[in-house]
Amino acid sequence: MGPDLTVVLETTTGDFTGACDSRRNLTEWMGEAASLAAHRAEIVLASPAPLQGLPERPSSLPLRQLIVPGAGYYALKNAAANEAQGALVFFSDLDCRPTVGCLRVLMEAFADREVGGVAGRSYYDGQGLVTRIGSAHSWGDLHRGQAAFERAAAVAHNVAIRRELYARDPFGPFAGRIGGDRYLTEALRSSGRRFVLEERLILFHEDPTWRLRGLVERHLRDTFVPLHYGTNQQRFSAPLTLACALGLRLGLRLKRVALAGKRLGIGVRHLPVVIAVEGIYWALDLLLTLAVLAVPSWRRRWLAFLLPNAVVA
Repeated sequence: MGPDLTVVLETTTGDFTGACDSRRNLTEWMGEAASLAAHRAEIVLASPAPLQGLPERPSSLPLRQLIVPGAGYYALKNAAANEAQGALVFFSDLDCRPTVGCLRVLMEAFADREVGGVAGRSYYDGQGLVTRIGSAHSWGDLHRGQAAFERAAAVAHNVAIRRELYARDPFGPFAGRIGGDRYLTEALRSSGRRFVLEERLILFHEDPTWRLRGLVERHLRDTFVPLHYGTNQQRFSAPLTLACALGLRLGLRLKRVALAGKRLGIGVRHLPVVIAVEGIYWALDLLLTLAVLAVPSWRRRWLAFLLPNAVVA
């Protein structure tokens, strides 16, 4: 009999934060998985190259490294998903750390057989106001309850699915950095099973705000949103990207801060800081986007990272 739960950890995203303590995070994931006394769990590390210096694992916990040379973000997640032996498969990244008891909460959410998928809530790791604003920007919809989640997508570093609901590639045909989250969300919602937001399933994600590479990557991903996101027709659109940089993304960020701010400790008294941060981020979005659009080699490299299977440069 196979394990009850497979925890898939993609390993490349920590390269962008520049501050990811992967060893610490993996130690905490192993502790959480090993603590599931009533269930059997395994961990699969999905990586384009072998990982060195892994921490010692509990003897009762199977851990496998899955090496896929040259693979991108969703290609790694799909490869690990296809190899998962657990009845349930939970996806996260090695730049995330679990909260105590989060996998127990996950197993409890799946006790209802009508539940086909479970999404959790994520925070950037830190208590500063700018970090909390970043959490609202990235995941505000996940901090507003089930009703808001019904109109949003899960995030690929904090979501689980029953293994029986996919034959292979639960994140679809996507090999790069974007698209798979929406594909998985729509596939789950069309499966006939419930897709629930479990508010007690909380992860902390490394905050890329204070590292130049991570900041640039996050902001360019926000503006280079493809047409037909998360579908087989997903493709790059220069007009849509420019519109996002000029104001569409700013509008979405302001909406998320306004609607989710209270849950994240952002109040009216913080309005001057929010305005300043939004202004700086808007200028940064516009500057970065125009630079990448203007330089063909930069544009090709960036799109190859985001959309290696659907690049229209």
